[in-house]
Amino acid sequence: YEEGGYLTEAVRRKPYSVILLDEIEKAHPDVFNVLLQVLDDGRMTDGQGRTVDFKNTVIVMTSNLGSQVIQAMAESPQEEIKDAVWLEVKQHFRPEFL
Repeated sequence: YEEGGYLTEAVRRKPYSVILLDEIEKAHPDVFNVLLQVLDDGRMTDGQGRTVDFKNTVIVMTSNLGSQVIQAMAESPQEEIKDAVWLEVKQHFRPEFL
């Protein structure tokens, strides 16, 4: 229990990191709250009360949202597909992430 969490400890030890959050749409809502802190402030406080700097960390988030829309609209114009996917993404994610 003397160490911080997995994420904060990894970034504390290697601040020049790339973090991949695959299928972010499946994450618990608390994950988004923590991510907002990192994206907004560039830092996160771990369970030990230590502040970890994320300013040199690249965070990549992937999602499968819209994949069914793309398949269903395969013959539609690209702009219509893009608008439909964007609508689905906006319905799922808070505006702060977009």
